Amino acid sequence: MTILGHTVDLQFIIATLLGTGAAICSTLSFQQKENKRLFFLQLMASAFFGIQYILLGFWSGPVFNAIACVRSMILYKGGKMAENKKLEIGILGALAVAYICILIFLHEWQATFSFLAMSISTISMWSKSGKKIRLVQMFVISPCWIVFDILSGSIAGLVSETIAVCSVIISIMRYGINGFDEGKKNG
Repeated sequence: MTILGHTVDLQFIIATLLGTGAAICSTLSFQQKENKRLFFLQLMASAFFGIQYILLGFWSGPVFNAIACVRSMILYKGGKMAENKKLEIGILGALAVAYICILIFLHEWQATFSFLAMSISTISMWSKSGKKIRLVQMFVISPCWIVFDILSGSIAGLVSETIAVCSVIISIMRYGINGFDEGKKNG
């Protein structure tokens, strides 16, 4: 039996379970009022998604998610590193180099969607504006990941992004559009 082009075997089941763990972390992240907790749960989601994409055979996923882990760790820790715009530019540069290498060496044109999602999420997360993070997630980042998940056969990723959009809507209903951290220093 195949689902989205993948044979349903033990590897696919493990990938789906990891993706489900990532989906749970991602969903919970948007329910956090404080950015620090959001960044920690995004770190966990990126780690799980990265491993999932390795098992699915799409190497752009783990590459971009590894960079996202570094980004989330820096923002979670806060302090001077999180205030450093050069680090943000460095992360965006690393994403661009990774994207070019993926296109040249792996020929994964689908990586365009994960590259856009990761780059735009880096800019929105570095703003530390809870409002921007959620709105950009809902209208730009999740749609990019949904396309990538369909193309890569990630059922858990597809479900996760659909739930992420719902989670953003719920968090806005719970806290109001202006009820989140807005560019405050972490830590």
